[in-house]
Amino acid sequence: MAALRKPPESVRQALTGVYPTPSPSTLCAVVGGDAVLIDVEHPGRHEWLETGGAVVAVRPVVAEGLLLLATPWSITALDSSGQLWQTQRLAIDGLRMDEVSDGLLAGVADPDDMEPRDFAVDLRSGRHEGGGVVA
Repeated sequence: MAALRKPPESVRQALTGVYPTPSPSTLCAVVGGDAVLIDVEHPGRHEWLETGGAVVAVRPVVAEGLLLLATPWSITALDSSGQLWQTQRLAIDGLRMDEVSDGLLAGVADPDDMEPRDFAVDLRSGRHEGGGVVA
């Protein structure tokens, strides 16, 4: 019998929970890091989201009408009509969403690394500056 290995960090940090979205008729369920939008009026109607990895953090941004889903590498934004945008890869090994101000999300790519890198994401477009872009 093969020995069990520890799962990767991103899997151990994967969320499970139910979160309100900017749409009054849609919930976002995250199950073991996989995200799905569910129509609350017709629960059989659902849409799995491509987030680029296991969701490890969720942050509502009420002023912008967004729900942000973060993986260890990128961020996906949901608005009242569904998935709005997804950033390019921001980090190599984890990211942190710190604060929202003036339509920008400020955070840190690879916060536990010896050289963490700040980033800023435009909440309207998903374009970013900074971070650890991997080619």
